[in-house]
Amino acid sequence: QLTAQVRAVMVEGGISKAELARRMGTSRSAVHGLLDPTDPSLTMSTLASVAEALKRSVAIELVVPVSDAPAVTHGAAVAVDAHPDPEAGRP
Repeated sequence: QLTAQVRAVMVEGGISKAELARRMGTSRSAVHGLLDPTDPSLTMSTLASVAEALKRSVAIELVVPVSDAPAVTHGAAVAVDAHPDPEAGRP
């Protein structure tokens, strides 16, 4: 997913692997490796370098894994209020 985002920004900006490598101060083969979605070795430092070269910023988010997401019933997500209003429902 991340490599797809990087590729999309590259296409949008007309940036080749060679140009990205030049901007990052690295080799084209290193860029080829970091764009490989099967390579798990992308570091935060490299990601920051890619973002800077593409004039982007990095946002990291903790999310609930799909397997732990709330159940969906008939196409609607089930919502649970973690902090219910004790005044709700009173006249």
